[in-house]
Amino acid sequence: MFFSSMIITFLLVIVCCFISALVQRVSGFGLATLLMPLLLLFLAFSDALIIVGVVSCIGSIILMAAQFRHIQWKALIIPLIPYIVVSLVITKLMAGSDIENLKKWLGLFLLVLGIYLIISARRAAKQKKTTDAQKGSLPIGLGVGAVTGVINPLFNVAGPPMAIYFLRVCRDNLAYLATMQVFLAFISAYTTVIRAVNGMFSVYVIPPILLGMIGIVAGFAIGGKIFGRLNAEKLKYVVYTVVACSGLWIFISDVFKIG
Repeated sequence: MFFSSMIITFLLVIVCCFISALVQRVSGFGLATLLMPLLLLFLAFSDALIIVGVVSCIGSIILMAAQFRHIQWKALIIPLIPYIVVSLVITKLMAGSDIENLKKWLGLFLLVLGIYLIISARRAAKQKKTTDAQKGSLPIGLGVGAVTGVINPLFNVAGPPMAIYFLRVCRDNLAYLATMQVFLAFISAYTTVIRAVNGMFSVYVIPPILLGMIGIVAGFAIGGKIFGRLNAEKLKYVVYTVVACSGLWIFISDVFKIG
């Protein structure tokens, strides 16, 4: 019984990683933002936190390697400084607390995030065209770096706030995508190391991480083949809705102890 349950769990991890990677490759939407709520449907919060952090890091490195020549290295400096400091403090605080209690707050956060992304999606293209790339970039970079330093260690969500800054300062979409992958790879690796140092990394998550990479690689490969054939904007709306609904379910199930 235990063995069959474990096999089912591993298969679900592969499928969830595949779906998240496929969406990331086709639409550019954050892998971790979708993968975290999916894994929480059948894994403990602490395990999902580590698995998503590691596979997101490796996934970002894969995409970064493919887009390496488009990276704007200087754009990374401003948000990384506050992120390094703030995330270190938050992770140390988490190490001494029961992080399973954060599950309902993640659900609430994802619900609000999904609704926000749906509402703001239509404005994104217009804002990209009319915004002065340099005006206000320093305070925005410091601000979103600090915010990401809070929510990424807590919930493994970094993409949405960082998009505000990188869309503003990067010269084109390719530079934005490439530079974003560098940032995500660094913060995922940095946060995972801090978690490990503070005793939050368990050897039991290694098998699902290795199996999850099968799903990540397959998702990127197939996503690359169908890239451009699907309507990426419509796909984003579907993903935003899934994130919001997943957040609502996580919040309700944790508060009322469903399942």
